[in-house]
Amino acid sequence: IQSVRAKDIVGGITMDTITSVRVQTLVGKVVLPDSVAGKLPADLIAAGGIDTPTLVIDTANHSIGIGSNAPADSLHINTGRLVLSNGSTPAGPVANGAILWSENVLGTFELRVMDGAGNITTLSPHNFSLSPRSEDMAWSFYSENPELGKKINVDMLKAIRVLERLSGEKLVYVAGLKNQPVSDPEGLENFRRYHETAVEILRRLVSENEELRERVRLLEERMSRMEERIGGETR
Repeated sequence: IQSVRAKDIVGGITMDTITSVRVQTLVGKVVLPDSVAGKLPADLIAAGGIDTPTLVIDTANHSIGIGSNAPADSLHINTGRLVLSNGSTPAGPVANGAILWSENVLGTFELRVMDGAGNITTLSPHNFSLSPRSEDMAWSFYSENPELGKKINVDMLKAIRVLERLSGEKLVYVAGLKNQPVSDPEGLENFRRYHETAVEILRRLVSENEELRERVRLLEERMSRMEERIGGETR
């Protein structure tokens, strides 16, 4: 059989060799077994429209296309999103690979990854289970190392704020979603502290400079008296 087109199938069809199958309305499921390990023997296309593929399994190139009839890699999603829901920490790493999943962390689902060594890192940076959140827009770095039995949590925005305070350079820019100006009280506070610190350092330097100038004056007076004394003894 070269091709079969079915508008509505209530029962089932069994064929040994299939070149192509197009199903307009599918109520149940399609099972295409292979003689080896249950693999699909040909491309499977579920059409959302006349010529718009929803799912393509390219067995020749070992790739899957979602919204694409020519997947460019192992998984190719065209004009769509990948949603990972309600996962949990894997029992352990996989050989020569990494594991990506979504997990509930303190009431928020975060995107997490486990590398080949078993290290677990939160990619969506909102895990503040160890470090307190410094600001409402703060983001974090969080990672676990089962082999060492340790985990680490860093408030990255706070680290940048400290650098702002020390350098006096503006590094964090905050605006509304439509680029309208919004207040940045922490940034203003940093520059106020930097200004106060700079002024205090300047005052201290001026005071120290005056003290040094006074010491130099006294040394010059002593040197002058010593020269007068030496000159008087040599006459």
